[in-house]
Amino acid sequence: PAECPPTQDVVDRAARRYRDRVNFLSLAVRGDREELSRIVTERGWELPVGWDRDGAVSNLYRVGLCPTVAFVLPGGILSEARIGSDELDRRQLDAAIEGLIRESERRAEASR
Repeated sequence: PAECPPTQDVVDRAARRYRDRVNFLSLAVRGDREELSRIVTERGWELPVGWDRDGAVSNLYRVGLCPTVAFVLPGGILSEARIGSDELDRRQLDAAIEGLIRESERRAEASR
């Protein structure tokens, strides 16, 4: 859908800002792989973009709409998911990432 590339632009910029503290991965669901490659190149995205050929990965994580942004703690624990582009301006995304970092640090400290 048309909402996905602009949202991905916001996430890609966040990945650049947080590259030393947070891991990022984008997943394109179904669609044409060559078209995906063209879009990634044209938009200059730097974070890894995987291709979920048959939707199996998105089904596993119950992703139904594009865009969906999942915030995952170490160990693969889903902290939060945001669906739709309305929820992803830079300020909101940064706040969610900072919250994820704090929770990750809190969990690491508690496990020591």
